[in-house]
Amino acid sequence: MTTDMTMPASGNAFVQQKGDSHSPVIQPGEWVEIDPDVTMFNGSGVYLTDWKHFEPRPNYPRRCPQLRRLAYIDGELHSVPYNPVIPSFKVNVDDLLIGGKAVGY
Repeated sequence: MTTDMTMPASGNAFVQQKGDSHSPVIQPGEWVEIDPDVTMFNGSGVYLTDWKHFEPRPNYPRRCPQLRRLAYIDGELHSVPYNPVIPSFKVNVDDLLIGGKAVGY
């Protein structure tokens, strides 16, 4: 999955969702408004993220910022796709680069 990003004059960014990890809430190809001033986790929500220590792999040969819904489950931070077919997984907020938080979708 890759995510395209554009910057309008307002200062917020619009990121295009690629893939179905957030269906049915955010559809593939849908544009999501991101507040780029949010660069730290500040509560559950959808964030534009990347991994701090990115290592290229055959499936991910280059950095690809992603929309990721972050939420606490049983006291631990998880990446929780809206799509019920895709499993959630535990993340460490210190391993993430946060490029903004969704303010509209």
